[in-house]
Amino acid sequence: MKAILKYTGLVVLLLGSVLLFAETNMHREDNLVLAICFFLVVLSLFAYVFGNRRT
Repeated sequence: MKAILKYTGLVVLLLGSVLLFAETNMHREDNLVLAICFFLVVLSLFAYVFGNRRT
């Protein structure tokens, strides 16, 4: 369970950062997508830290 949480967090972090990079490069004024991507990145960071700390 901890490994699943850790790797899911890493994958979501990677996807979120790629989406964030793509959104900022396209210069679209879609603040909702940016907010969702940022929220996913923060959430995955918390999941990664939480999964690593509970050894």
